[in-house]
Amino acid sequence: MQSIVRPVEAVLLDAGGVLVLPHHEVLAVHALGPLGIVPEPEELDRAHYVGGHALQVWPDDEETIFAKWNRAYLEHLGVEANPESMRLLKGAFQRLDMWTRPAPGVHDGLAAIAGTGARLAVVSNADGQAEEMLRDIGVCQVGMGRGTPVDAVIDSTVVGVAKPDPRIFHIALERLGVAPERAVHVGDLIGADVVGARTAGVRPLHFDPIGICTADDHEHVANLTDVAELVAASRPRS
Repeated sequence: MQSIVRPVEAVLLDAGGVLVLPHHEVLAVHALGPLGIVPEPEELDRAHYVGGHALQVWPDDEETIFAKWNRAYLEHLGVEANPESMRLLKGAFQRLDMWTRPAPGVHDGLAAIAGTGARLAVVSNADGQAEEMLRDIGVCQVGMGRGTPVDAVIDSTVVGVAKPDPRIFHIALERLGVAPERAVHVGDLIGADVVGARTAGVRPLHFDPIGICTADDHEHVANLTDVAELVAASRPRS
């Protein structure tokens, strides 16, 4: 793994796939159950990252994003990607209660990153509810609360621009008062997170807990503890 040369003053974090994962029960009730499919929870999480890996080149329209992601997701689970299965899965992923499950290790990982002294911001392509959702499920919030304090939550619907557009990263960095070259962005989607961060001048860390990505043109991390270690190693010792 390539070491970080400049001291990292800010860590930007994607929400879906990094801080939260799709809710297994929502998937069971609204998508897979009606199809007679009952996968193991671990396979549902793997399917999420397999689906995201299909988006190495970010589509220009939302329908294509859903189609490419959902097709790869279903095929990983051994389900035919026909109009009915695609419709059910898309509907489930559009539910407000889908993204309400904290990702494994997120609490300890966020606390470890915060412990490095770096400033934190969430940068999410979301529906306007990201800040409220993360606070309500106890993952993180601006200021004190049940989760790890962060300095900002940048929701694409709220600010009017979405990843991979570099402007959403610049909005976050302006809130933090940190230059792009002093920041890293942690995200699970190559097309949105890795490409977007790099275009914005931010160092991308591809969040890849299942080791699906073999590209050697960017760094990979398997968990948030890896991120904390990278950040700590970059900062001057007191």
